[in-house]
Amino acid sequence: MIAEMVEANSCPTCGGETPCGPCSRNVCKPGTSRTDSRLTAVLPVGTPPDQEQVDSMLRSRGYDPAEWQIVSLAVNQWESLRRRVEDKQVVNDPVVLSQTKAVLQRVIPDDQTDWARFLRGLGAIVERKPLTEGKPLPEGDRLFVCLGDDQAPFVNWPLHELTCEALSDLQPQGMVYMGDGVDFGRLTRFRKDGTRWDTSVQEDLNCLHRILSERALAANLGPGDPLFYLWGNHEDRINQELRSKLPALLGVKQAGEGGAAVLSIQHLARLDALGYQTVTDGRGDYLYGKVQLTPDLTVTHGATVRQGAGNSVLAAVSHFVGSLVCGHTHRLAVTHVTRWSGEREQVQTLGETGTMADLEGLGYTRWPDWQPGWLTALIRPDGTHHLELAVYRDGVLRWRDRQWALKGRKVRRSHP
Repeated sequence: MIAEMVEANSCPTCGGETPCGPCSRNVCKPGTSRTDSRLTAVLPVGTPPDQEQVDSMLRSRGYDPAEWQIVSLAVNQWESLRRRVEDKQVVNDPVVLSQTKAVLQRVIPDDQTDWARFLRGLGAIVERKPLTEGKPLPEGDRLFVCLGDDQAPFVNWPLHELTCEALSDLQPQGMVYMGDGVDFGRLTRFRKDGTRWDTSVQEDLNCLHRILSERALAANLGPGDPLFYLWGNHEDRINQELRSKLPALLGVKQAGEGGAAVLSIQHLARLDALGYQTVTDGRGDYLYGKVQLTPDLTVTHGATVRQGAGNSVLAAVSHFVGSLVCGHTHRLAVTHVTRWSGEREQVQTLGETGTMADLEGLGYTRWPDWQPGWLTALIRPDGTHHLELAVYRDGVLRWRDRQWALKGRKVRRSHP
């Protein structure tokens, strides 16, 4: 009877009769906790303090042990009494218990360090050389480049370098950045902690400023030129974070100053200094921002997503009259739809601007149906327009009868 009573009320740590004071004071709950790039793993009592046991704990909590390195290992020991029954008598046996706590640091793969990113960018630097003159635009025509969805810092660097060369050669009259310039993976409920896609907000902003600066410089565009930056859902993550945690800081500006809110992409990435006009809307949502290139051609970030290139923008115009260009989907397409007003047809041109981001999925999907590249809009003096794709495939960027390809440290151009 005594044995049954002790067994039913035994301490799960030492096996002694409960309540067990020494165990309740000293035992920590097994598991993991994380702060930024630091991870603490607490092993169950009695587990040997070795790498294999720590790795097992990480795997049980969804972490990849290969991405974490132990920086300190502490073993906490204390004395307890294990009660047992012998000859119908309760006997207290002294016992020493131990529990291991490991502190780990996330290991950044060599190819994901800032130095590696710098070297990749350096390796793609191109040497400019005289260009065979291409066909000039007809008098009065204006060429606009629409590109975006870099999700910095996960930029497709070879495509970026070739795009800068193309912009330098084409010298467009204007450029529309389609939004989602930054990833902001830490400002969302879809966090990617502990993965190669886990970056700081500062890193995202620094990279965005760099690519926008280099593209504007290549295109010879700056303050006063038609250079637009559409607000996307990733830019809006700052506002979402402020609304949920610090609503009083939403929209705060410098004392006595107008202009952009301090905690906004426009201010933090210094878009004004680069000449970009940030396109937002008084209704406070990125969905309403648009650039009207012609009365018939609207450019917006977009929000509708359908499977297959071209299907998203087709779905977006179900209640819209006019030609439309969207980003957001990471897909590249030019398509058309015909509307009828009585006996008169109206053919509308629709475009999706692809992506300038890494095609490995950015931690959102394994095999993404995304297409790298961008889109141009030729605006004629009479207000009509023509959309064309610049497609990046197999290391070559192609637009019309031109192409740019990286060969070693140089760009190989091919023009008629």
